[in-house]
Amino acid sequence: MGSFVRSFTVWIGLLAVATAAFAEGKKLPSGIYAIIETGMGDITIRLFDKDAPKTVENFVGLSEGTKVWIDPKNGEKVKRPLYD
Repeated sequence: MGSFVRSFTVWIGLLAVATAAFAEGKKLPSGIYAIIETGMGDITIRLFDKDAPKTVENFVGLSEGTKVWIDPKNGEKVKRPLYD
């Protein structure tokens, strides 16, 4: 699944979601969202931080580059966005 997720461009944050929602004329509930850009169009996903706080924290940290992870290519710890 890791390579599947990494194959998309992921933006985290309300600004990107607010912009997408505004462009489509939709009003989204407040919260944390991920926008996954695909060749078939964008997918907006709401992240349920109250229900799965550690999972959302991990996803956001890896997306923003604030969480350390081990690069499988060289085995070194890195602190950069995992998803492009």
